[in-house]
Order: sequence, then structure tokens, then C-alpha cells
Amino acid sequence: MTSPSLSRLLCTQTAPPEGQDGQAWAMARAVLHGQTDAQAAEALPEPLLLALLDACVEERLAAPVEALSASRAKGVAKAARRAQYRLRSAGVATQRPAVPAQPPAPKEEAAAELPCLLSPPDGAGDSLLVVVRPVKGGLALHEVVLSDEMGLVEHREFESSRSGYRRSLREARAQPLREISLAEARTLLAEAYRCNLATRSPLPRGAEEMLRRLSVEPAASPLPPVPVPEEGDAVLALQAAALHEEPELRGFLPPESELKLLAARVQEVQSSPLALSEVQRAEQIQEKARAMAEAFFTPERSQLYGRRLWALADVFDRTHRGPKAVVARAEARRLFHRAPGLFSRFAEALYTKLLPKSALPGAETPDTAPAAPAAPAPGERRSKGGLILP
Repeated sequence: MTSPSLSRLLCTQTAPPEGQDGQAWAMARAVLHGQTDAQAAEALPEPLLLALLDACVEERLAAPVEALSASRAKGVAKAARRAQYRLRSAGVATQRPAVPAQPPAPKEEAAAELPCLLSPPDGAGDSLLVVVRPVKGGLALHEVVLSDEMGLVEHREFESSRSGYRRSLREARAQPLREISLAEARTLLAEAYRCNLATRSPLPRGAEEMLRRLSVEPAASPLPPVPVPEEGDAVLALQAAALHEEPELRGFLPPESELKLLAARVQEVQSSPLALSEVQRAEQIQEKARAMAEAFFTPERSQLYGRRLWALADVFDRTHRGPKAVVARAEARRLFHRAPGLFSRFAEALYTKLLPKSALPGAETPDTAPAAPAAPAPGERRSKGGLILP
């Protein structure tokens, strides 16, 4: 029996025709007359299902067809959509089956942020900052020299792979380099950018593009001050001259103009026609060096060196030199805020550590006529004026 014949019988005949299963026939008629859910028809034999859909079209019944068009069984849904088309052609409005929402695509796990690197400041207040910026296919590395007085003074850009940079990180951990986040690097760049504008120092080549890509704007205000001095700092700061013996501070020197002036004053005392003992000469040289240090450490320079010492204290902590870190922080607090009391032993030693050994305390010799400066020891470097250079 053809489907059209079955469809007509479904509408009119309760008993199943010959060759039809009685239970399936009853189910099809129940769906047709709205006595059960349309999804029950999914289990019907294909000829009876098609007859049911034909009967729905003939009776202009849209609800069962719409329900079956959303079936998960592809064959059932396809036949029901064809019946929907016939209903719409006959002027019966039907709703298209709702398209099941696709599960959201799994988000790609963001690559872990790689740390940037920061070196401690040198004697001129310059630090090296390595900024890591992800780019397609790898990383862009920006090596930036930051001056605590002038801002960004140098910039170089390189390309690297993540694996290559991780190797560099392992090597950097053997050096006094600190790993910082990209957010911390942006803060340092913002402060440096502010210094460039304040001192009208031009940005190095490529730095402006780097700042734009990193969304860095000039800082609105200077960095917060070093904490105020604490009780006991004055006693600890008496040891601050010894900080110059640490490797990171051996290169701390006064500016070249100050070095030339100090050498001239040492030479002036050593070549003086006055009949002075070696002890008296040493005292005079020490006094001239101390006076130069006091004149050099203006309030502005005291703050600069205070910040530099504060940063170096972190290096001492990370390299298991805790007592040195404690002294450095005490001296940094007193120097930054120009605490009353004795003049800074650290500031004084910036000059006196360069004096020849004959000018150091305890270098007493019998009173004799002025002697020529001693020859430098093997490996010792001296300025033209005889100052010992680190």
C-alpha cells in the first residue's frame, strides 16, 4: 500500500490495514490526533512515518511536523522538513526547527607570561631593562637603558623564540638580574618617559614605537619616596662606607669633572712647599675629599643615591648578603631624607676610596721631604692625578 493510501486510512480507519502492525498503527493515529507527543513517531517504520507526515500535510497540522523536524534522527528530521515545505507552500505558517547551540570552542590557553629582567643601577644611575613582548611566531625583546636622571637613553630591539629566551633566563639567574612582571616593567618605563619629558631628553630610536605598543604613557608623578629613617639607622649607617667594597658598588664614582678636580687637589697638597709631615698631608687630602663630597651631595643627589642604594639592597638580599642589605637600607633612608647627624660615611667614601694609600688613615711614615707618589701596584689603575680607580 502506497504512502498516500496509508495517509488517508490513518485519518479515517482505526483498525490497522493488512500488513501493518497494530501497535505502530495506534501510535501513528495518536500522534496525528494530538493524543501523544510527536517524538513517539520517531520509532515508526519508515512507510508509516511518511504516511503520518502526509496525513499532517493533508490535515494542515503543523505542530507534529515542526516537532519531528527537530528530531536527532537525520532521516526523520529530513522527511519532516520536506513536509514543512509542503505546508508552507499550502499557506500554513510553520516554524523552522531551532538549531541546537554549538558548544563553545575551547579557548586556547594563553601562553604563560615570561618575566622581564632588570639590572641593579650602576654608579651613574643607569639600569638595563629587558622587556619581553609576544609577537607572531615568537618574542620581541627590547633592551632599554634607563637613567634615573634622564629617562630612556638607549634602546635596542631583537627577535627571539620562547625556548631561546628561557635559556637566557636560566643564564641570567646566575647574575644580579631581577625578574619582574610586564606590569612592573611598564611602571619603570612610565617613570623613565616622565624623566625624558621633564629634562627634554629625546627618546632613543625605536623607543617611542615600543612605548606605543606597550601602551605606556608618561607617569603623572615621580616615584614614591624611600621610607623615612627608622630607629637604629644612624648606628647602622656608620658601616655604610664598607658598602663600596661590594662588587656592585666598586664602579660607583663621582662624575669625571669631580675626578679631575679631586686629582688636582691631591696633587696640590702633595706638591705643597709647606713643611708638612705625611700625616698632615694625609689629613689635608682627606679633608679636601670630604669637603668635595659634602658639596657634591646636594638634596637632589642625595635622593638619587638613596634610591640607588635602596635598589641595591634588594640585590644583597637575593644574593644572601642580608647584613649588607640592612646597612644599605638604613643608609638609603638617611641619605634620601638627609637625616641630621654625621655626614654620610657612604657619600664620603665615594671620594676617599679613590685616594692613594699614603693619604689613608694609619699610613704614617717618618717626617721626610715630600716624596714622589708610589708606583701603582700590579693590576692597580690610577687616574692622571694619581687617584686609585676601581
